Amino acid sequence: MFVGHYAVGFAAKHLAPRASLGVLMAAPVLLDLLWPVFLALGWEQVRIDPGNTAVSPLDFVPGGPRVGLGLWNSIPGTLTVELAMYAAGIWLYVSITRASDWTGRLSLWAFVAFSLLLYLGALFGPPPPDIRTLMVSAFSGWLVPAWAWWFDRHRDVRANSVNYS
Repeated sequence: MFVGHYAVGFAAKHLAPRASLGVLMAAPVLLDLLWPVFLALGWEQVRIDPGNTAVSPLDFVPGGPRVGLGLWNSIPGTLTVELAMYAAGIWLYVSITRASDWTGRLSLWAFVAFSLLLYLGALFGPPPPDIRTLMVSAFSGWLVPAWAWWFDRHRDVRANSVNYS
């Protein structure tokens, strides 16, 4: 559910090669980073409702219109779109950067593997036991921009890259 967001962060490096990947990752997930804060403050509400959609057991109940492609109603559709986006984003990132050391090589692929494991675990694993656990685990999303910033510092922008910004 988040690898599609991370795909945008990875792909953005192609358009802004000098920008930190940490910032580029934080931008598409900014609302997801703020969401647990809003939950903690009581500004946002969610119910754990397994079966609410095929993909997510969460029912967002603050009201308002539901917009989007409806991909959460289809596991094959969600997997196809999000994994294709993630692969394309990673490909764009790798095409514009190269590892300057082992940290830059291994930590990128560790991030990719870990995020895919979390994605598949969220998709096929059990729902969170309660809202508090959901909220606490959602705060871990703040580690993503930090991790991306860290491994991006161990990767160089390829000399033949074009800076569109």
